[in-house]
Amino acid sequence: MKIEEFLSRSDILVKELSEGLDTGRLDLGQVEQGILKFINLIGQTLEERVVQRIQEPTQENRLRVNGKVAAYDGRRAARFLNRFGGQTSIPRRCYKYVDQPGGWYPLDEKLALDKCLGYSPLMSYLLASFGASEP
Repeated sequence: MKIEEFLSRSDILVKELSEGLDTGRLDLGQVEQGILKFINLIGQTLEERVVQRIQEPTQENRLRVNGKVAAYDGRRAARFLNRFGGQTSIPRRCYKYVDQPGGWYPLDEKLALDKCLGYSPLMSYLLASFGASEP
């Protein structure tokens, strides 16, 4: 969806929410939820566009990573849950260590996904903060 389409949809959303509030079908909490859902849709779309434009850090077929030799092992999707409530999926180059278990994913490292266990860095932070505040 193009940004211009979001702007036209925002006019429709404002009209629907204000009418709902005015007629008593919606309360202010429901209006805020509707706005938040729309903002998250915009955020999800923008994040997907940004991530799709990221260049792979390396195109080599064989390289040394932290003293280990890694060989190109094809492309697979990296998937992570983001702050906007959606899942982002991007293709990335995968490397397998030669004569050792494990592998290396340079794009995951570039996006700081390698330490986030399936979440975006901001989502990981928010989950950790929420967990730390629970008894």
